[in-house]
Amino acid sequence: DLVVTDLIMPEEDGLKVIMKLREIKPSLKVIAISGGGKAGPGSYLNLARALGADAIYYKPFSINDLITKIEELLGIGAGT
Repeated sequence: DLVVTDLIMPEEDGLKVIMKLREIKPSLKVIAISGGGKAGPGSYLNLARALGADAIYYKPFSINDLITKIEELLGIGAGT
């Protein structure tokens, strides 16, 4: 139902992961995270958003914020 992916990984490019997920299952919720790289996290995360990420987070981020966003995207949590 939901994937959390880093954008810079040793074996795979997170932007390619997002594109492939959108191809396979367009309804899947995607959260992209990044600490940067040479260009800084902003450029990667902006590309992730443009490719269809439902939410983006710069490292370091609050785990509580991430949990709240997951609950929101999946329609679970307080009030449900």
